[in-house]
Amino acid sequence: MTHEENRTMDIKDFAAQYRARVNDKKFAGRYGLEANEDTIFGKYGEIVDDSSYGTVLAVKFIAVPRGAAMTKALAARRRAAEAGGLMLKRLYGDAESTWHFNPANEQRARLALKLVGARFKRVRVLTEEQKLVLRDRMLAARNAKKLPLAA
Repeated sequence: MTHEENRTMDIKDFAAQYRARVNDKKFAGRYGLEANEDTIFGKYGEIVDDSSYGTVLAVKFIAVPRGAAMTKALAARRRAAEAGGLMLKRLYGDAESTWHFNPANEQRARLALKLVGARFKRVRVLTEEQKLVLRDRMLAARNAKKLPLAA
C-alpha cells in the first residue's frame, strides 16, 4: 500500500474528484447559509467532513432556507438514503437527518451528492473542430495586436 492509498479522503479531495462546489458563496449568500468548515451546499442540505468517526463524510438533510417547509422532500431523501445503504447517524424530528457514508465508495458518494442536490463545476469538453476554431481566433487576435493602427 502506497502513501497515497493510505491517506484518507477529506471534503476537498472528495469535491475535486466529483467536481462538486465547496463553500459556494453565491449559493450560501442567496439562502443565508453559514458554515465554519468546508461544506458542499445543496438544495436539500449539505455534505460536511465528519472526521470524528474516521474516514466518513456526513450528509445533512436540512431545510434550505432554514425556515422552509420541506418535510415531504426531506422524508423522501431519508428513505432513499436508507435504501442506498447510507448509515443513519441522527434523526431530527420528522424529516431532518444526518447520514454517514464512506467517500471511497463511488456508488454511495454519487447517491449522497444526488440526494443533497449539490451544485457542480462545469467542465467544457471541446471537439477537435472547436479547438481549431479557438486556435485560429487566438492567432488572429495576436496578429491584430502586432499590426499598427490604420490612420
